[in-house]
Amino acid sequence: MARAALTSATRSTLDLLAEYNLSQRCNLLIGSNTISAEGAMLGFLLDRLLQRAQARGGPYRTFFTNSGVEAVGAAIKLCRHSSVRHRRANDGSVLIVDPEQDLRVFFDPTEQGSSQSLAPGLCFVESLDVAADRLAEKAWSGVIVARSEWEARPRLHDAFADAGHESGALLVLSNLGRDLGGTYFSQSGIQADAHIFGEDLSARQLPFGCLTMSQRAHSVWNNIKDAAAHTTTFGGAAVSLRAVLEALDAADLIEAEDKIVLKRIEGTMTARVRAFHHYVNPPMARLNDAMGMALDIKSALGSRLVLSDGREIIDSGGGSGSNLRGHNPPDLVENVLTAHRPDGRYYDQLESVLQVLTGYPHSVPAVSGGTAVDLAVSFAMLAQPDRKTIVSFRGNYSGKTPISLSLSKHGTLLTESDREAFRPYYANLEYIDLDEPGCESRLKTVLNRPDVALVWLELIQGAECRPIPDSIIELVHRCKASGGYLVGIDEVLTGGWRIGGDFLVHRRLALNVDVSAMAKPLSDMTVPLGVALVTDDVYRRAAARNPKLVEKLTRHYRCELSAHIALNALSGCADPERIVTATRLQEMFAEGLRRISAQSRIFAAVSGEGGLIRLTLSRRWFPFHRRSALGCALEMALAELVLSNCGVFVPILRFHQRIFADEAELREVLNRLERGTRQVRPVHVYVNAVRGLLTYARRARYFRSAVDWATE
Repeated sequence: MARAALTSATRSTLDLLAEYNLSQRCNLLIGSNTISAEGAMLGFLLDRLLQRAQARGGPYRTFFTNSGVEAVGAAIKLCRHSSVRHRRANDGSVLIVDPEQDLRVFFDPTEQGSSQSLAPGLCFVESLDVAADRLAEKAWSGVIVARSEWEARPRLHDAFADAGHESGALLVLSNLGRDLGGTYFSQSGIQADAHIFGEDLSARQLPFGCLTMSQRAHSVWNNIKDAAAHTTTFGGAAVSLRAVLEALDAADLIEAEDKIVLKRIEGTMTARVRAFHHYVNPPMARLNDAMGMALDIKSALGSRLVLSDGREIIDSGGGSGSNLRGHNPPDLVENVLTAHRPDGRYYDQLESVLQVLTGYPHSVPAVSGGTAVDLAVSFAMLAQPDRKTIVSFRGNYSGKTPISLSLSKHGTLLTESDREAFRPYYANLEYIDLDEPGCESRLKTVLNRPDVALVWLELIQGAECRPIPDSIIELVHRCKASGGYLVGIDEVLTGGWRIGGDFLVHRRLALNVDVSAMAKPLSDMTVPLGVALVTDDVYRRAAARNPKLVEKLTRHYRCELSAHIALNALSGCADPERIVTATRLQEMFAEGLRRISAQSRIFAAVSGEGGLIRLTLSRRWFPFHRRSALGCALEMALAELVLSNCGVFVPILRFHQRIFADEAELREVLNRLERGTRQVRPVHVYVNAVRGLLTYARRARYFRSAVDWATE
């Protein structure tokens, strides 16, 4: 039986979650871009541990993910982007030394080989000896090596160093599967560009992964556009990072001098921002600080955030859509953390509840929306062995993991600064541009092709809150029977009653859906969790093709504690009267935003529906695409004005109120917005943007070296 990445929760883990909940600590806010004490502390500590082991200069910088597999995906992206940025003559291929052959299934589940894989351009070998023989085959973008294999064959180190020097390939060491202990970081002389860490750093208690990069390797992402493009909703969840810090302390890996600095980081926002700048994400630290988004949060309860200066603001960003009931649900300790049993079969119970709510008999566990998409697509393609093509739509965003990345290539969120930065992408993808004349005719032609395996779409494209036209959905439905393809829906943002009274928005349509992905609200703002929802027909066909692989995918991310938290949250919400009330309040809130937009000189309209809506800026005064750096800066400048004038936190003008908000709370948000934006003119937004960008530039000089502030 395949081993899960996480093990049973210990009492100390349950107590940690209880402490965070009862003290109203902020756990999720704006994903891995949140300047949290935990993120800054862990970034600092990983830098110190690696520098001691390698006796080389830093600082190392860390990108937080939700699993070791996601960290491998981040390493692949780093290798490829570095090659593109520096115009190296390679095709983005990455050589991966995986002695246990555990990783391949997550990137090539259909076993189509490097060129036709869902995450193409990856060559998996079982030993460093085999990898050494293959070094001369081509110019590699990067080499990822299991650390156990690297340490066992020091005679081969020079060959890899020479190859990297000649071709510019990055060397990444993977620490996955190693037990955490006092010798974990003790190996000296490991001259790697980046290091992969996974669930072992949390003692396999909570979802966690990260990619820790040398300053040289990180340089490709050390600019404002790329720094903002790489983020995950759950990555950097405070409680997961705290679990890692406690596990490192229990393993006697934190020295006395480290604890002095850690205490300083936790104690002041100034030290926190500096540490985040030096060891995590320099541009985002400066930008958040310059744009007023570096919040020193003292307590978070429901939708209320209390800051260190005494201000109480309303969180309308909702953990980028994770906000089912709000921060720190009050029944979590009594219903879950006190009652949790190590031998409980909570995931089985959650799967049964999800079957009632969704109609899907199989819920494959994941740790993020991107991973849920990867799994849903993997099951669909396993079930269609003779077909290769996936049809998707421009504007779709499904994540930045290696498989979901191809589906997000033409999204509207701020993206990487280089064209084809992560090539190669999945070879058999057909993108449909909804704004292109004749798109329905082209879609019909594509759907009639016999090689189409899957049509993947967001019914409401989350970045722009833009609904897919009914005519497109009807066409996909009409051609499905004769076309023989499967349909997949991304419900990561729309699921959990966020759009009207249905748990999944596609349940209200006649469209026959085979696989789906959802994640955010299942976390209950506490622990990362997602699921790939799969019909019995697709599950059986996939299992018939490769039963061992399906077993591994079904069990790898299974976490009984995460399931127990989600089970409690859903059980407390699935009351028909409560859902009717939530739907009515969503409509009331949207109508209020439309009224504010109609009276405003800066807003043009309200897009989206239900609890997934955004204010769109007037194209007359703000003609810049929001995917551009200037468009992003203007949105942030306006978000800062909304925060300072209205006391409402809505980072990208996309409202994610907690799904089960009360009426008084929503009316207060509307009243604050109406009063606070009434006198705002376009010139105010531009002035604030210029002020923020100038402050951003000055912050580069303000932040002193890590050595200075850490030892002062």
